[in-house]
Amino acid sequence: ATSATQSAAEDQGQQSASPVALAAAEAGSGQSSIAGQDAAAPSGLAVGGIAIGNATATVVAPTETNTGAVSLAVPSTGLGETMTQGSAGTPASQGIGSQAPAVDTPVISSVAMSPLTGSADNWQFIISGTGFGTQSAYTGDNGDLSIVDPGVLAAGYTGDAVTGRVSKWTSDEIVINGFAGAYGLNGWVIAPGNNVLFEITNPQSGVSSGVFEVAA
Repeated sequence: ATSATQSAAEDQGQQSASPVALAAAEAGSGQSSIAGQDAAAPSGLAVGGIAIGNATATVVAPTETNTGAVSLAVPSTGLGETMTQGSAGTPASQGIGSQAPAVDTPVISSVAMSPLTGSADNWQFIISGTGFGTQSAYTGDNGDLSIVDPGVLAAGYTGDAVTGRVSKWTSDEIVINGFAGAYGLNGWVIAPGNNVLFEITNPQSGVSSGVFEVAA
């Protein structure tokens, strides 16, 4: 509300304190007088006392998603400009404390290998972990899966002659029901006791898990 002293000053043609200055002065009480209306003012808001006649100010209180702002519109200049102190909508990580969204990074925690039912030399793989992303079941190869038995075969990755039968791919589990393609030809067979290397790429984020090694 406008004080008697301020009203007298205005009656005498003197310039009154700007709405922004009033907002700063009354911040401690939790209320500010802005363009003739009461609006909540954030405690401790530091703004400059800019005295501009007929100015209107808008205070945006800090929240979890922005750092607060004071916008000052100056219609009396005829320029239609708006001056802003602060930055409404600034990510909270730049002053409030919340974190930026995390990128999905695949992490392999375990790989269970077992002989595929009905096959003497083929395998089922159950890869467990987090951040794998999702995609539909498929038989073939792509750039999201690589299985390597060093010196023996490379399978599942784009261009590999040995492909995989992927029956499930969710964010925390991938199931491969055996190899396909050229598996079994040219000695391309994983034998028990071999060390097998696995690497997963999240189809959505494009981030790789790095290599995970397990003994067959």
